[in-house]
Amino acid sequence: MGRQYRSVPGYISLRDAMSELLEGSMVSQGRQGSVQTWTPAVDAHETGTSYVVNVALPGVDPDDIHISGQGSTVVITGKVERHWQRDQGAVHLQEIETGRFSRTFDLGGEVDLDKAEASFHNGILTLTLPKADVMRTRQIKVKSGQQASGPKASSASESHFSPSGSPPIEGQAEAGSETHLPN
Repeated sequence: MGRQYRSVPGYISLRDAMSELLEGSMVSQGRQGSVQTWTPAVDAHETGTSYVVNVALPGVDPDDIHISGQGSTVVITGKVERHWQRDQGAVHLQEIETGRFSRTFDLGGEVDLDKAEASFHNGILTLTLPKADVMRTRQIKVKSGQQASGPKASSASESHFSPSGSPPIEGQAEAGSETHLPN
């Protein structure tokens, strides 16, 4: 006689699971009424002015892709459907994802969604998300020989070092590069 195994609700024995794997279809049929979701692969990089995000969405219709965001967070959702013709033969392997997908990520800095662009080519969604003005790196040019903003320095109360006793170099007081020595 065979061994008796106690069954636990919601679980099957390893022997039964292996039998089903070898005898049945390798395709997950899903449960009636359940929502299956998957997470697409993402590559993202940053340039000086924007974030660029590439999302792998094989077989997805671009009309089924929805992109939203706020601040530094971007959400990509959608669905892909494939209808197998079961009457034409059994499916032996199905690794390409189907159903709803969702991907949420934080870029680390705010983006200007009004200027964002999205394109879809060969199953790859490419998002170009310009950085918000507050996040952009800016260069500050150093001006030479010009007075900084603010009131002009008064030369009447200033003493300037001059080894020859000659007046200070022209523009010295205005540029803020004067040297005061104790008497």
